[in-house]
Amino acid sequence: MPGSTSTDVADAALTELGRTLTEIKGDDPLAPVTVVAPSGYAAVFLRRALGTWSGTDGRKGWANVGCTTVSALIRMLGAPTLAARGLRLASPAVDLEVIRTQALAAPEWLGRFASHPSALSELQRTLVELRGCPPATLEAISRHGGHGADLVALLLAVGANLHDCGLADVTDLSTEAVATARLRPSSVQALGPLVCWQLGSLGPAERELLRSLEARDIDEATADTDGTTLTEIRPGTDPDEEARIAVRSVIAAAEAGVPLWQQAIF
Repeated sequence: MPGSTSTDVADAALTELGRTLTEIKGDDPLAPVTVVAPSGYAAVFLRRALGTWSGTDGRKGWANVGCTTVSALIRMLGAPTLAARGLRLASPAVDLEVIRTQALAAPEWLGRFASHPSALSELQRTLVELRGCPPATLEAISRHGGHGADLVALLLAVGANLHDCGLADVTDLSTEAVATARLRPSSVQALGPLVCWQLGSLGPAERELLRSLEARDIDEATADTDGTTLTEIRPGTDPDEEARIAVRSVIAAAEAGVPLWQQAIF
């Protein structure tokens, strides 16, 4: 028997989405619904696919169904409250310059990163990853000292520097978005029920926002990753030893019944 193709999977996902929209709208075809897609490209694809949708009753397309992304929701809900606090989101270029300035004042190894454009870009990507970590994870990294603690300290220094300049980072934006979602203002109510479509793995802040908005998840992959988090930190004496420790940990977890696709090494 031939296996399923990517087209078959996409058609099945769209069919399931159609069933969900039918159930939510009920007898009111104009009831608002918002579908959260994994990317801007996916949102455009969904808008076009739903526009050509043929229902069982012969009607074509869907009315009052919006397609967006989690990042767009965060900007929409978080930016107004940031502005009310006198803050605005820093552009990537401004963020990079603040990181460079703070890295030069940090321990020597971070200063070396700040003096090379490519290394500085990698440092920015590292801080972007750290900004997606919950506070408990950042505290755990700090407690273990070393380069990890230096990076967390740099992250905090960059955030403080941005605030002093009337700017904010994505962590501030996400925090304000979640707070707004919990208050349920008119901007949230206008979205109608939210439906998550093929989102896959999400960060803690993104999951918290969707949870606060009571989004409906029709993608099993998203639900499976809801509890994913950093479970342990293991320092090593050198890079080779770190690699051996990581491999041993993965093998031990697999032997204990943890699937390999549920494990990650950072």
